[in-house]
Amino acid sequence: MENPTTLARSRFILGAVAGFLAVLFAIWGLDRWVVRPAFERLEQTQAREDAFRARAAIQRELQQLSNELGDWAEWDDAYAFAV
Repeated sequence: MENPTTLARSRFILGAVAGFLAVLFAIWGLDRWVVRPAFERLEQTQAREDAFRARAAIQRELQQLSNELGDWAEWDDAYAFAV
C-alpha cells in the first residue's frame, strides 16, 4: 500500500498537469478561433488601404512628371529658334 502523502502528491501533480493542459488548450482555441481571424481581417484591410495609398502616390508622381515634361516640351521650339 502506498503512503497517503505520496498518493496525495501524485494526485496533485496529475491535477496540476491536467489544469495546465486545459489552460493551454483554452488559450490555443481562443487564438485560433477568435484572435487570429480578427488580426487577419485587420491585416487585409490595412493591405488594401496601403495599396490604395501607393497607387495614389504613383498617380500623383506621374501627373507631376507629365506636367513638368509638358512645360519643358514647350521650350523645344524656342531653343531651336535660338540656336
